[in-house]
Amino acid sequence: MKKSLPQKILFMAIVFCLVLFTPEISTKATAASESSSTLYQTTANVNLRAGASSKHKVILTIPKGKNVTYLSKSGSWYKVKYANKTGYVSSSYLKKPTTSKPATGTSITYQTTASVNLRAGASTKHKVIVTIPKGKNVTYLSKSGKWYKVKYANKTGYVSSTYLKKPTTSQSNTGAAVTYQTTTNANLMDGASTKHNVILTIPKGKNVTYISKTGSWYKVQYGNKTGFINSAYLIKPGQAAVPNYKFTRYYDTNIHVYTSNPNAQLAVSKGKPNVLESLSSITLPNEIAKTNMGFFDSKMEHGGLFMVNGQVTSNHKPKYIIMEYKKTGKIDIRSLANILSGNNLMIDQELENMKGSNYFAVGTSYSLIQDGKRNLAHSEYFANSKNRNPRTMFGQTKDGRFIMAVTDGRVNGSSGLTASQSADVMLKLGAVEAVNLDGGGSSTLYIGGNLMNKLGESPRKIGSALFILK
Repeated sequence: MKKSLPQKILFMAIVFCLVLFTPEISTKATAASESSSTLYQTTANVNLRAGASSKHKVILTIPKGKNVTYLSKSGSWYKVKYANKTGYVSSSYLKKPTTSKPATGTSITYQTTASVNLRAGASTKHKVIVTIPKGKNVTYLSKSGKWYKVKYANKTGYVSSTYLKKPTTSQSNTGAAVTYQTTTNANLMDGASTKHNVILTIPKGKNVTYISKTGSWYKVQYGNKTGFINSAYLIKPGQAAVPNYKFTRYYDTNIHVYTSNPNAQLAVSKGKPNVLESLSSITLPNEIAKTNMGFFDSKMEHGGLFMVNGQVTSNHKPKYIIMEYKKTGKIDIRSLANILSGNNLMIDQELENMKGSNYFAVGTSYSLIQDGKRNLAHSEYFANSKNRNPRTMFGQTKDGRFIMAVTDGRVNGSSGLTASQSADVMLKLGAVEAVNLDGGGSSTLYIGGNLMNKLGESPRKIGSALFILK
């Protein structure tokens, strides 16, 4: 049957449309199979070339393990984009990248293995944004070679992956709930610091369910409330609390306090002769608690006087105040700096007279309390006395108990103390005599062999230690 003229026109229009639009549909389908956002990773150092063969010039060499963005394909060559450059790479040197990218809605956490710089870019040439202390958790975002882009404390930057590890967690692998018990009335906060709001106060002896950890803070559930508690207020149910230990806070700082029983004994030690060592390695028989003691430098183990049972192994220096442990069981704080404007003969005589009346006499630094009142004698010799730092303090109560108090410091949530604040704290703890001992990275408190305080650095090696004995 012959087609009429209108039918012929309609038929030819349909054919024309099929010819015109079919290639476009085909092209779109092909492009969808390899999206321009498809990533590949180099399996070796590989040349990015100006064309799809080894005859074309090299634009640059892409290092092994780098990601490139796929654009199109020409035989066995892929057109890709790398570092704002576009060119061709042989597909034999490419693979789909491995990634530790978390599943949707989850995040990957790493923990720092040392104090590490968070940098603005993925190399040591970039500026430091902040230094992240050892043992802190960071959130993984992406990878650039050996550098991880991470988030820490609302800061985003790059950290070398050699300083990161998967964090250890006390969460049960079986999914069973981990329970802790409060050792005192403890505030449940809506964030992991004392700057956050208090949700409620949990009474002493109540059980909470552990969820996760942020630094020294545990996220827990109590009843149908979820929040954060400082881990120092928690123990495992049935676990005995550390006798005579108390955790408290003053001036936005965690303070770890050991108060002895009446009639406890004191002792001092310089450890191995002529060696600076960690407090954990300086030991005495029957020790209950110990802390770092006097100042020191690289040429001497102990700053100022060190007299034990009348034997002097370090000489008196006028800037250091002296703490005596008298044979009466009391401590006495004295200064020999200004006797007759520094008459050494008089000082020597005074030291000689001291030998028979004490078990030991040591230079410490400056005093905090004398005769029940604030007294910062000799603090003028120590420039850092007015700054907030980790502190070690020692004192005695009116009834003869000894107090060791060590602050956290250089960590989130603990600012440290000034000399004046240290004196206030020791008064609140009941001391009538108290001195400042070495601070900063030296500040450490061990009870029963366990380190109680937290520093934003490894404890430094020290020259002398103070002990409370059984």
